Amino acid sequence: MKKLSSNFLIFIFTALTLSYFGQASAGTCTSITRTSFGANTVLTSAELNGQFDTVFNNSNAYDGGCITDGTIEAVALDATELQPVFNSIIGGCLVTRSSVSAIEISACSMSVNGNMVNKATTTTVSMGCGDCSAETASTDYYAYVKGDSDGSTLNAFLSTTAPDALGNNGTARVLAVLRNDASSNIYQYGIDQWKINSFVPTHYGWVDDGVVTITVAITDPTKGSSLYNDKMKWSRQGTNAIVHINYAQVNTTGGAAGLGNYIFDLPDGITWKAGTDFQTTVISTVDTYGGIYAYMYDAGAGNFMYGEGHVVPFDADSFTIYINTGTMSAGTDPTGFQIGSNVFRLDEATSIRGAFVVPVDAFQ
Repeated sequence: MKKLSSNFLIFIFTALTLSYFGQASAGTCTSITRTSFGANTVLTSAELNGQFDTVFNNSNAYDGGCITDGTIEAVALDATELQPVFNSIIGGCLVTRSSVSAIEISACSMSVNGNMVNKATTTTVSMGCGDCSAETASTDYYAYVKGDSDGSTLNAFLSTTAPDALGNNGTARVLAVLRNDASSNIYQYGIDQWKINSFVPTHYGWVDDGVVTITVAITDPTKGSSLYNDKMKWSRQGTNAIVHINYAQVNTTGGAAGLGNYIFDLPDGITWKAGTDFQTTVISTVDTYGGIYAYMYDAGAGNFMYGEGHVVPFDADSFTIYINTGTMSAGTDPTGFQIGSNVFRLDEATSIRGAFVVPVDAFQ
């Protein structure tokens, strides 16, 4: 057998190397070995074919999972196949109110105008920013991320221009819609987040509204001095507010009935939806909301009364309570919270507890 020169052997193994890295397809990751030949070694066809077969077979089975380190350039990505990544991903960018004139965008990842954005810190956008629409009272504003945002840079602005069906305004992507009230203050609980192709109302936890406020048209009642519960709270659930009232005075000390039908204030920032049927003169069962449970004990007469009632809208900011099922141990069954005989009032040991739905136009 003829001896082969060292230059020829270098050529052979250079070809083997190029063949190994020039093939790629799905397969498994396998380590291979080779025989090391010394200078002027006689190389048989069987040995040569065996080496080639080893490289050829394993290069065909080579998998990208075998690559332990490397970089894929953005220009190498298939822009057609990866359009959902470039233009459609949006998530984690929660918009909340940071003050009466500014919003805060949470740390988030999203895509905008073909750029991927990953902001690890919050972003504050104030009314009157350079790209923002002029501030106007009682106006809807849309929070956008600008199309030049990229990487860790998130540029945002507020605009009165609504997005299209896909959430775009030119190259900008919408995050949420918010509203300025009549005093040009941003509603705290009125921010709806963009999701897919619509604005989704945020469901908030319970908001403490403080004590129950009760008035009448003539003389206001007075709460007793010994209160067990005195709390009004609410929670936003979609386009409605769920209001919970919990009041109880354990005795008559300090309590006064007042004069007239009792009117209860809604929580601050909540008003009945336009078109609601208000009942200002006659307590009625028309358009009643929720269930209220009431109990009163008349210590002087030794009578007690209890009932199940509903909330009746009185005006945009308040309501009355109609007792549709009432029972009294003596006398006429109660019908509501008002002055007079056989009714619930604050000059006796009284409790009011329940929850009801308030349809609203906007949340403050």
